[in-house]
Amino acid sequence: MTVEFRVLGDIEVRIDHRVVEVGHVRQRCVLAALLVDANQTVPVDQVVDRVWGNRVPQRARNAVAGYLSRLRRVLAGTDDARIVRQPGGYQLAVDPGRSTCTASRSWRAGRVPPGTRPPRPR
Repeated sequence: MTVEFRVLGDIEVRIDHRVVEVGHVRQRCVLAALLVDANQTVPVDQVVDRVWGNRVPQRARNAVAGYLSRLRRVLAGTDDARIVRQPGGYQLAVDPGRSTCTASRSWRAGRVPPGTRPPRPR
């Protein structure tokens, strides 16, 4: 199964070209917090900061763990993406051509990810 992530506009996950439900707003924010640095370890404190900013709830780290557990279930069975616990944080391991973030970053760096098109000028 192929997975595609879209973060320009609404945060969206497509599995085999079909949009899948990835949860409520905070859970989508956790996904976006990992997508911004796809294939890199993101410290839990940085995920918390990206999701809540300066209004961090008392059990934010527990909430992040719960959101990640649910997101793992959404991605279960796919070959293109998985959430991995790393020392010091979490990593969303993805095929670089499957995320608008990673594809856009690659285009700006002059690399063309397979199966992607350059971003349209606005």
